Amino acid sequence: METLQKFYDALVADPYKVFMVMPDEQIVGKSRILDLADADQGIFSTCELNIFPGSFNPLHDGHRHIFDKIPSSKKTFEISLARWGKANLSCEELEKTLGQFKWYAPVLVTNAPRFLEKCGALKFIKELRFQVGIDTIIRLRDDCGEMGIVGIPAMFEVYDRDMGNGVICYPHDFKVKPENVWRSHRQNPLEILNISSTKIRSSKRHPP
Repeated sequence: METLQKFYDALVADPYKVFMVMPDEQIVGKSRILDLADADQGIFSTCELNIFPGSFNPLHDGHRHIFDKIPSSKKTFEISLARWGKANLSCEELEKTLGQFKWYAPVLVTNAPRFLEKCGALKFIKELRFQVGIDTIIRLRDDCGEMGIVGIPAMFEVYDRDMGNGVICYPHDFKVKPENVWRSHRQNPLEILNISSTKIRSSKRHPP
């Protein structure tokens, strides 16, 4: 992608800049992202965006199943250059990851590893809805507290996950259920729940 390096450098310099890579590999800025979020979907339409964040290393059937079932055309994957507890993505690594989405789905690229930072970078979208696994919402709870989640200006739809010791469902051990978090009614079949990028990478390093 000829212009990816240009957009990458601009995002590194200013984390408030975001861009989106479309399925045809066209790279677009805030105005086109806003067009997607504000697309007319009838009398109850609002400026909203369903966001599926992750590193997608690799993109797998579990990710696809969740994304495909979101009942809206206002949806995108999201990748952050900055990652909590990991090295930042290089432009080359980003380009390789984006290649998995060609002719499939748009990918929003931010430089915001935390959800509060993502909301800051995407403040031009009226309503943000994050699609996350129970493991992610537990990490978020541990980071900012159950009541702290309510202070994040976004909604969270949570999916069950098999964490290696059985399927864990939201609200799990939450004592206070934040009002902007709910368990998805679109649950994955059991064979999808235990798929993880970590397991896939491990199997490639240590083939049977």
